[in-house]
Amino acid sequence: MRFRWFLTGNEDKKVVVLELGVDETSPQLLDPMVKLVEQFPNWHYVAADLADNDLPDDIQKRSAGFATDSHDMMMKLTK
Repeated sequence: MRFRWFLTGNEDKKVVVLELGVDETSPQLLDPMVKLVEQFPNWHYVAADLADNDLPDDIQKRSAGFATDSHDMMMKLTK
């Protein structure tokens, strides 16, 4: 319910979807977020466990992949 509320208020805003611990072996988690980023042109996608060349083609220009584990990425972001 809260996610639906978030969507209805942020379709046109700049949003970054940060995925931690999701990779191509878990499409049930990856695919729904990628579809949302595809749908909303102001949204961007950042993934900790995917390299840039593993990101879906449709959103590569609005995405960044860091081929590292989630813990390392969070440690780097907090510095």
